[in-house]
Parts: sequence; structure tokens; C-alpha cells
Amino acid sequence: MTNKELQYLIQQGEGCNLEFKEGYNSNLAREICAMANANGGMILLGISDDGKVKPFKLNNKIRSEIQDLARNFDPSFVVEISEFDGITIINVPEGKKKPYASGGKFYMRQGANSQQLSRDEIRDFFTKEGLIRFDEMPNDKFDFTEDFSEDAFNNFRTYTLAVIARSHATKQSRVYCIVYGIVTAFGLAITRIPYKRVSPEFFKDGRN
Repeated sequence: MTNKELQYLIQQGEGCNLEFKEGYNSNLAREICAMANANGGMILLGISDDGKVKPFKLNNKIRSEIQDLARNFDPSFVVEISEFDGITIINVPEGKKKPYASGGKFYMRQGANSQQLSRDEIRDFFTKEGLIRFDEMPNDKFDFTEDFSEDAFNNFRTYTLAVIARSHATKQSRVYCIVYGIVTAFGLAITRIPYKRVSPEFFKDGRN
């Protein structure tokens, strides 16, 4: 980093990819985690929130502690640490194994702040990253009273028992495959309205 680049960052101010801190503290783990879960970024130690330079002395102990903060994420993470003119620069790459958790909590960068994700936000994040399959996604549009068809359910149950019965003479692994397929297909067979049978995310992905 050059002095010109540093001044440019200070003038730019804090944002989604840039965080200023006067020194090292335990909250640093949250900032790193949030950037790793977003698009990555840079954390500058030795600069106040209002952009005033307050040189920070980095030593081996603190460098090791910062690296340990990221290493202890779930999954483990790695940051790059460098120095320039009394400023410690922590480069946070975008995570390749999102989402990352620090201390069992998930954080995301929202503007210039790092926010802990709520339960619903965590679920949405997992869905966005493709870590929840369509057949495991909740379908908020399904109403059991209006959409469930008892006739369809009885027909499905009769067919299922017949398939399993025929499978007893085959290898056990085949039985497992058939049962799994039946469970997955269950939601597709017992409702009256087709578009409510699976999560809308299934159709968004174009896999139908």
C-alpha cells in the first residue's frame, strides 16, 4: 500500500468492504466473519471512525491472536496481515466455504456495520448459497386445511406399500433408494394445487 492509496481509503470512509478501528479488540472477529460471509474487504487498525490516524503498534502476539480469531471460525478461515506507516491492514478475502460462524454466531456485512443474523436470515443465507436442497425447503404457501387431499393421500399410500412389498425380494440398498424417492415425492402427490406442491425455489432454479 502507498500513502496515496491509504489517503484514498480514509477519504472513502467506512462501508461494506472497509472498516476502521483504533486498535485491536475482541469485536474484530465479528468484523472479519461478516466480511468473509459477504464480498470480503479490508480492516484498518490505527484509524478512528471519523478517519483520524492514530498509529497502532502491531506485535507478534497480536498478529498471532488475529490469525487465531479467523482460524477458530467454523469453518476455519485465513486472513492476510500487513503494516504501513503505523497502520495495520487486515485483508479479508471473500469466503469460499460460506457461511462462517464466529463463536457459534453468524454475521453479515450490512452497509458499514456487521450484524448478527437472525434465525430466518440464517435460513435464507443457507438457501442462497445452495446449502439447502429444494425438497428440504419449507413451503410457506402450503395450507394443510385447503391443500391436502385425503383421496390423493390414500392412493399414494396404497401405491407406496405395493412398491415396498415388491422390493423385499431385492437387495436392501434398492429398498433404501425406493423409500427415499417415495419420501421426496410425497409432497408432490397429496395436494390439489400443483404450484403449491414444492418450494418456489425449485422453479426458480429451473430444475423442473
